[in-house]
Amino acid sequence: MNPIIRHTFTADPTVLEHEGKVYLFTGHDEPPAGTDDYVMKKWLCFSSDDLSNWTEHPSPLKATDFHWASGDAFASKVIRLNGAFYWFAAVSHRDIPGKAIGLAKSPLLKAPIPTRSANRLFPAICCPNSITIRKTSTPRCYLLMARSTSFGGTRFAILRN
Repeated sequence: MNPIIRHTFTADPTVLEHEGKVYLFTGHDEPPAGTDDYVMKKWLCFSSDDLSNWTEHPSPLKATDFHWASGDAFASKVIRLNGAFYWFAAVSHRDIPGKAIGLAKSPLLKAPIPTRSANRLFPAICCPNSITIRKTSTPRCYLLMARSTSFGGTRFAILRN
């Protein structure tokens, strides 16, 4: 069991500090009985002022918010940049084999992200297992994608503002 979140199964955490509060975003693992695999359709959001007591918020994003996705959710990363919150998420593509990186944007951290803002950042790429964003002192950001070595290992892309 997760030592922070104990009442539900979570995976692939990402954290963000904003205005003195820590936000934890995770995949919500909900496999049916008898299934020995990850089954994630949405992400969860928790917040804490002290890292000991956590408040759960309504799910801010689900894989089907990306109109081109099949509904399978994987690793994600949330960042704040230029006054907005950007959610990068690996999801299964509905029409093309493999996963794609989706990007959702919102002016509010916990608010549901409108479907019209849920865009496909990259076309289907084979199997990104984990993603992260690296902000630098220049106005440049990098998206790093970790994939199994049979599909080429780690890749990165420079993001434009």
